[in-house]
Amino acid sequence: MTFPGETNWSLFTLLDKHRLSLREAAGVTLGSRHGPFVASQSCEISRFTDSVGLQMTSTGNCTTRKIRSDCPKSAPKFALFLKILSIIYKMVQTNIYATKRDIFYTDTAHFGNQRVVDDITNDISCMLKIPRRSLHILSTSKGCIAGNLSYVEEDGTKVNCSCSTTVAVPSNVEGMRNLITEAKFILIVEKDATFQRLLDDNFCSKMSPCIIITGKGVPDVNTRLLVRKLWDTCHVPIFALMDGDPHGIEIMCIYKYGSVSMSFEAHRLTVPAIRWLGLLPSDFDRLSIPKTALIPLTKQDQSKLDSLNTRPYIAYQSAWKKELDIMATCKMKRGRACVQLPRLRGLPWRSGWRKRRGSRGEGGRSAPARLRGKMSLFGSTSGFGTGGTSMFGSTATDNHNPMKDIEVTSPPDDSIGCLAFSPPTLPGNFLIAGSWANDVRCWEVQDNGQTIPKAQQMHTGPVLDVCWSDDGSKVFTASCDKTAKMWDLNSNQAIQIAQHEAPVKTVHWIKAPNYSCVMTGSWDKTLKFWDTRSPTPMMTLQLPERCYCADVVYPMAVVATAERGLIVYQLENQPSEFRRIDSPLKHQHRCVAIFKDKVNKPTGFALGSIEGRVAIHYINPPNPAKDNFTFKCHRSNGTNTSAPQDIYAVNGIAFHPAHGTLATVGSDGRFSFWDKDARTKLKTSEQLDQPISACSFNHNGNIFAYASSYDWSKGHEFYNPQKKNYIFLRNAAEELKPRNKKY
Repeated sequence: MTFPGETNWSLFTLLDKHRLSLREAAGVTLGSRHGPFVASQSCEISRFTDSVGLQMTSTGNCTTRKIRSDCPKSAPKFALFLKILSIIYKMVQTNIYATKRDIFYTDTAHFGNQRVVDDITNDISCMLKIPRRSLHILSTSKGCIAGNLSYVEEDGTKVNCSCSTTVAVPSNVEGMRNLITEAKFILIVEKDATFQRLLDDNFCSKMSPCIIITGKGVPDVNTRLLVRKLWDTCHVPIFALMDGDPHGIEIMCIYKYGSVSMSFEAHRLTVPAIRWLGLLPSDFDRLSIPKTALIPLTKQDQSKLDSLNTRPYIAYQSAWKKELDIMATCKMKRGRACVQLPRLRGLPWRSGWRKRRGSRGEGGRSAPARLRGKMSLFGSTSGFGTGGTSMFGSTATDNHNPMKDIEVTSPPDDSIGCLAFSPPTLPGNFLIAGSWANDVRCWEVQDNGQTIPKAQQMHTGPVLDVCWSDDGSKVFTASCDKTAKMWDLNSNQAIQIAQHEAPVKTVHWIKAPNYSCVMTGSWDKTLKFWDTRSPTPMMTLQLPERCYCADVVYPMAVVATAERGLIVYQLENQPSEFRRIDSPLKHQHRCVAIFKDKVNKPTGFALGSIEGRVAIHYINPPNPAKDNFTFKCHRSNGTNTSAPQDIYAVNGIAFHPAHGTLATVGSDGRFSFWDKDARTKLKTSEQLDQPISACSFNHNGNIFAYASSYDWSKGHEFYNPQKKNYIFLRNAAEELKPRNKKY
């Protein structure tokens, strides 16, 4: 692959040429005064054309940065440059693809942070004048797409974007084939919140067949590639719905005319035919919009506005220049992508869309799990979650198994509070469930999905949590009777191993190299660690409030308490407090689950609340503001789009042991599957006639178990003693696969 005006060398020739020159440079005596260097280039824009956008001149004018190998300050950078070039060479030779994130994880100690890898790969791409995809480096996709489109991915996976869930933009857009669509137009939206609200309001079905895309802010390369590919393929109008502020305008310009950093790929990334859609600054007076509905420009806005006025494409677009001048004069902006009916320019919007109004419940210990959310037309969200599960419609109230999953025989007689599958050390699969009937039950799950009841033990109070020992020989249970017990499955005997002054909410087995113990968290505001052979705890740690949920993946433990307390513990040598974290959620914690990185080490956790929201939190992220996020889930307004949104509690979170994707279950009677890395929803179930109170994956992720029973989120008046409790088993391995991962 070559660029216009470049010598028609093959990629291998280019890599060999630079590899040999770098080797020669590295071999020169370090004592040389001037020493060898390698030039890495960043593009300097020297030409703008309306048909392409910002692009390099054919002569390739560039600024050059010298990386010396004989200078102590630049030698480490030179070594990293060689290392990444070597990785690229091997990937091209073996026909293997990787993201910049994958390259970073090959040697995190030397790279230090992701920005180093990003800068070097961009320099190499510009130096060789070859797109990163031709270097077998794939960009990480954050964008989403939905609407009237189907295609086949490079590995043969068939993708249908017209289903109810969003589809992540593929990591290899050039590998997409067999694109089929009847779309009459394509709509690009700036923010994920806008994108999700359009989906919730059935935008694609209310309008003519269309495709909607979001890059979730500043678009990544794959999202821009996809927009360009659809433009080349579909030959339909493309509109951009952006915030009415300088930053939204700049994002639209990136789609339309490109960016400085990627100008050498302009002819693959830009779509000059994009049209500006939405509320323009000139509409502020024309529509008599009150100033109270507008926001004053900040210093950053003014700086961005001044920068935009210097761009060559603004000079070419006289109408845009006029709009920017109006914004600069009135010094006001519209801080949200705005749709005014029926005056929106460019599209025949249908009537019937209104702002949703309702009252919002307060947080705190007494807050119900089901809240009323005040939602604007586009709402607000963070990350990849969708607030409206109404896209799946409503189900009959007597539909206890709409997903047609396998029912576990002889379920508990009262609400099911916890589920846990046996560890991989046991042959086969065994499932444990604790319930408010004061019992703990065990089933054997056969290969065909059928279940055989094996044994049962009792407490004198409701069972709130269960877990297995690492060898699978014992089960530990926590109860409202203020005790924790150890159940020996071989002898079918249960003995008390822990005592608290209040109900025991959580129980976890810890297997460390130098010790083994049981960790219990209680409403008596203590966290205790027990040697199962002793009646007294090995250690007692005070909690700031009552323990509401916890999780353990050695060497990490996370405990969430009342009043939104959040504490991380390290378990090496002996348990100790590692860090207290300000809760990313504004309402009562309900569940927590630790997730692992690619080398199977715990790296963060997902935290669910009663307000239908989950937080993804990394312990030591490179960029906390970017890597940590929250998303909405388990929210619904039924079939009435004008009704207030119902918000339900997140009752359980479980991570798939192989894929790292996650499942959430809620009081709305639905389960959902998510890809936290792509920040998108993979699937949402149909609605059961009762809340889903707990969930669990078996050790290899082939079986997803979930319990359907009343969780008392609506109080005693909604309790129906005639309703039966259920545990369902689902083969969800394929549904949990990340969309952008190749298998």
